[in-house]
Amino acid sequence: MANSEHAIARIIYRYNLKGFLTIYLSQEWQNNAWTNISQRLYSYDDNNNILNRLDKNWENNSWINYRQELYYYDDNNNILNYLEQFWQNDTWVNCQQDTYTYDSKNNMLSDLWQKWQNNTWVNYELWTYSYDDNNNRLSLLTQFGYNGILYFTTLESVLGGIGGSELILFLMNTMPLLLIKE
Repeated sequence: MANSEHAIARIIYRYNLKGFLTIYLSQEWQNNAWTNISQRLYSYDDNNNILNRLDKNWENNSWINYRQELYYYDDNNNILNYLEQFWQNDTWVNCQQDTYTYDSKNNMLSDLWQKWQNNTWVNYELWTYSYDDNNNRLSLLTQFGYNGILYFTTLESVLGGIGGSELILFLMNTMPLLLIKE
């Protein structure tokens, strides 16, 4: 018999015919029986991209929505948007999102992370990438924000090779730091 100090728990995993996780069920042993605690439900498109992750909690003998993640893709299966929402007052409420852009070679050019504040999307972080003609990443510019203004910046840039090593220049608030990557 379990008590609150020594609870026994289990996770049950269920998969679709393609081998992708569809249900993650958490249960605890209470009063001589397995009792539901929470579950995650996953759905996928025909290209095996995750479309939705729905989290639910077990309350008063029924499943109650808690949180969901929605994923959107382009025709090349590149993720375009990730949206996180919470269930409040019988409706889904935005929390945060990531929006991605790509070049014609499917290299990610940007990742914009935004938070939902006062019924509008507010910029929080922006990652911008550059590549050479062989699709090797040359740089990553990271900008962090506060109240929608992107102000704190870091830049990582590959400068070239030295005997099999990459020379990476890392700038943070105009303070350079030189790293050698073996």
